[in-house]
Amino acid sequence: MIRAHQRTNAGGGLFGRALCLPVLTAILCLGAGGEGQCGTTVKDVLISVRTLGFLKNPPEGLSDFAVIYDPANPDSTRDKTAVYDAIDGGTPIGPAIIRTAPIPVTELHRIKNYRYILITSGIDSYIPKIRQMIQGSGIVTITTNLNYVASGDCVLGVSSDPKVQVLLNRNAASDAAVSFSTSFRMMIQEM
Repeated sequence: MIRAHQRTNAGGGLFGRALCLPVLTAILCLGAGGEGQCGTTVKDVLISVRTLGFLKNPPEGLSDFAVIYDPANPDSTRDKTAVYDAIDGGTPIGPAIIRTAPIPVTELHRIKNYRYILITSGIDSYIPKIRQMIQGSGIVTITTNLNYVASGDCVLGVSSDPKVQVLLNRNAASDAAVSFSTSFRMMIQEM
């Protein structure tokens, strides 16, 4: 459930300037991820976006995230809405402004046109195809479904409940040709 008070964080903290480092590329696989888990929240999205600041070779200016979703799946549509609400038309990350660009699963061929892609829940059967499409592209995948990270389908996993956790799958990062700063890798769990 998304709460309006989760959207504000004017002063810093986890979402402050310290984590607004340059960004390379990203796919966010924002999955609700299985029975008993809550859907993607604004907090999940903001943490995920902030992790992008630890990638090497930052983009500048406007950077669009393609949000891959299934319009026929209510969970997928809900997660797409959560991403849009969190990014709210443009979120600054270092020298870049992150915006959303929705892409239905019927148009996966378009993902190569984006440096950042967010994948919602409810599209599990498309994840292997997306992983294959981004091999060697420099696009990093991020998910709230930690199972996607464990299976090597996404590079990073972010969980904010009950505590903030960030997981990195080294093999998935290598396959996608994605690199992170050493300081970031010291702060997270690698598998």
